[in-house]
Amino acid sequence: MAAVQETSPTERYYKRFKLLESERSSWDGHWKEISEYLLPISGRFLGGEDRPNKGTKINDKIIDDTATYSIGILAAGMQGGLTSPARPWFRLSPSDPNMMENKAVRVWLETVRDRMLEVFSRSNFYDAIHSVYQELAAFGTGVMHIEEDYDNVIRCRCYTVGEYYLALDKFYRVDTLYRIFWATAGQLVSRFGKENCSDSVVKMVENRQLDDWVKCCHVIEPRNDPDETKGGKGMPWRSVYFEWGRNKDKLLGEGGYEEFPVVALRWNVTGSDVYGRGPGMDALGNVKMLQKMQSQSLIALEKQINPPMNAPASMKGIDPVSIRSGEVNFVNAGQGQQGLAPTFLTPFNIQQVEAKIQQVQMAIGRAFFNELFITPQFNDQRQRTATEIAAIQQEKMLRLGSVLERVQSEGLGPIIDRVFNIMQRHGILPTPPQELADMDLKVEYIDILAQAQKLSALTTVERVATFAANMMQAFPEVRHKFDAMQAIDVYAENAGVAPTIIKSDDEAKASQAAEQQQQQAAQSLAMAEQGAAAVQKLSQTPVGEAEQSMLDRMLGGGNGGVQQ
Repeated sequence: MAAVQETSPTERYYKRFKLLESERSSWDGHWKEISEYLLPISGRFLGGEDRPNKGTKINDKIIDDTATYSIGILAAGMQGGLTSPARPWFRLSPSDPNMMENKAVRVWLETVRDRMLEVFSRSNFYDAIHSVYQELAAFGTGVMHIEEDYDNVIRCRCYTVGEYYLALDKFYRVDTLYRIFWATAGQLVSRFGKENCSDSVVKMVENRQLDDWVKCCHVIEPRNDPDETKGGKGMPWRSVYFEWGRNKDKLLGEGGYEEFPVVALRWNVTGSDVYGRGPGMDALGNVKMLQKMQSQSLIALEKQINPPMNAPASMKGIDPVSIRSGEVNFVNAGQGQQGLAPTFLTPFNIQQVEAKIQQVQMAIGRAFFNELFITPQFNDQRQRTATEIAAIQQEKMLRLGSVLERVQSEGLGPIIDRVFNIMQRHGILPTPPQELADMDLKVEYIDILAQAQKLSALTTVERVATFAANMMQAFPEVRHKFDAMQAIDVYAENAGVAPTIIKSDDEAKASQAAEQQQQQAAQSLAMAEQGAAAVQKLSQTPVGEAEQSMLDRMLGGGNGGVQQ
């Protein structure tokens, strides 16, 4: 069967876009509602003709901002706990753990990690990843694009929900992104050149309409064409830009990537779903109820403070009536009416309402795991030890265990791989030692949250070491059972200590042997000095009538010698 011929270079992308748009349509309504009630600064649904850069009011539905505040706490907690700019949050190690005994390998890995952290710090990575955490908390999916940058090695951009469409590979990993975006005519001509822009865009620029908006599409997807082998077209991932609906016969630009440049984090995934579900979806019901409760409580409070009033019909249009404090109204009393009076008296217990509102606010905070990142408060006044507080934090971290695993595998791992490959291609990394030739590296996370999960391993090592020390007092032979050198390695690894400050087994044994040689030499010297002192003493001790020295007598010399 002959292959279907495409009538234009953009036809295939329009067809796939329509399929992805249809697949995503069931999520849009949910995301829009989350955006309106939880995170109005996020969410751009630009599938229609809605232009960007509009400053209209976007938080009309938010009376109580507990949910927005809770999202901020979760995002800040994840940033500080997973990817803190203030401390190392990962380290590299060879696939063969025995290679860590080689000092040259350890130094190289530490140098590479430090240079990568410097690249992260000098770029806008930490700003972008914080926005990703916010999107992840609110919508269940966070997307970031990592581009190569001449000045700072990398440049990151967080895409907000609604402006992108995703697809999965055979392993259910995100490998495709279609993105609708708007750019000005001036930006398009400056980036892609007049020859690649449509006639209408070129005309805008010629008429000095540089800031007119143009709807565009960016496609990143696996390249499956075996005949594309030159330049950017030979890279595993295709990158295509084109104007939406303006010029279907021409692309703005086409290139490629050596690795998938988009990182898509998903909080929780059900089955083969493309998009994730997050705390914002779980909290939405409580958030909407909280807005209604706050609105109704304010109405009730207003009616109690400033209630509607009843007045005799005879007062209508005669004298001005005031209900301001301190003023007096003179009225003619009617039948059954003694002047102004409230229309109805509604008993309003503000304490009960505030207590119920606080319960809902706490439920929203729990949905966003705020208690994990806030110092625990105890009802009693007893002082807690550091071990007790650490155990409480460890128990809390168990709730985020599966989420952290997904964030690391879908987000942090690909980020580190992408940056490592970019730095390697640009010659920023030092030459690896020969021992690491053709050997894969693995990433180990030493961030605060990962260390909290590893706390149990540290505690176990401490308990075993303490138990062994106690046993040695009664049973000295136990010292042959406990490997103290290995215990240090295990403890340092789980504590996130830099491997360069821990000696290898060979270095430790060599140091131990040198120390033993020094001790033996010192003992030999001490014995020699003691022997010399004894000889000197013997030589100075007189014995017998001839006053021979003890040494002479022992050697049989002089008149005091042995008789023949």
